[in-house]
Amino acid sequence: MNTVQFQALMQPVMDAIKAGWKCAHGDKGLHFGRVIKPALDTHGLGVDVLQLTHIVRPHHSHPTGEVCMAK
Repeated sequence: MNTVQFQALMQPVMDAIKAGWKCAHGDKGLHFGRVIKPALDTHGLGVDVLQLTHIVRPHHSHPTGEVCMAK
C-alpha cells in the first residue's frame, strides 16, 4: 500500500473519530469501534478502529493474526 492509498483509507476514519461517532467506546487512552463484523464474505475477519494514546503492553492476543495500520 502506498501513501496515497493509506491516506484515502485513513481520512474517512479520522473524520469519523473527530465527528464523535467512531471510537465512541472505551476509556482513558483506549477508544474503539467496530467497522465490519466478521462474516462469511470477509472470511471470518472483522475490522475494528482503535484510537490508542497510552500503551503499556499488550492486554490481549490474536491467535489467528492481526493487521494494524497506524498513523
